Amino acid sequence: MAEASSKVSFFSFSRLKKRIPYFLFFTGLIIGLGVFIGDHADEMPWVLRYIAPASYHEEAGIDALKKGKILNSGDEGFLQISSTLIANVKMKSEDSVISEDSAPSESDVEIGIRDIKISGLGGFTSGMEPLVSFTAFSPNHPEIWPTPLEGSLQPAILDADRRKSASILPFCFGLFLLSSILEIIGFLMESREE
Repeated sequence: MAEASSKVSFFSFSRLKKRIPYFLFFTGLIIGLGVFIGDHADEMPWVLRYIAPASYHEEAGIDALKKGKILNSGDEGFLQISSTLIANVKMKSEDSVISEDSAPSESDVEIGIRDIKISGLGGFTSGMEPLVSFTAFSPNHPEIWPTPLEGSLQPAILDADRRKSASILPFCFGLFLLSSILEIIGFLMESREE
């Protein structure tokens, strides 16, 4: 009886050993397809949604602005675009937005944004820098804010491209590394058989 069970386990192990090269081959094909899709994620928005979701949402917000829509909290892309605009407002706040007499310290100011809209569509159609108008507010400094402001959308467009590149490259490199490891395993298995 013990002899029969050892034959069964030996038989299943050898059968499994014969299937491993097929598994490695098809897994390599799937990984190669993943690298190809990741490399062309710009042309496939459904892929970009999973590989670089922040960039996907920011580009969706920029497209909504191009169509003349007003972005508010909760709209797709609002969070990403508003964070870029807030960074620009904080950089310029010393000389243009807040007067020096009433300027609070930098750590004291909490800035929020609402009602982001395109100031004019000329920037998208004529090659000029697209401008947006928005309302900046500070819940802890109501005497200064809300303030209607205008700023460039170009930093948000560049930020979306940067986020996309920062997500796609590690995805493709990770799949390439996994594929290389599988190739090495396959090579070592084949060299052991010889």
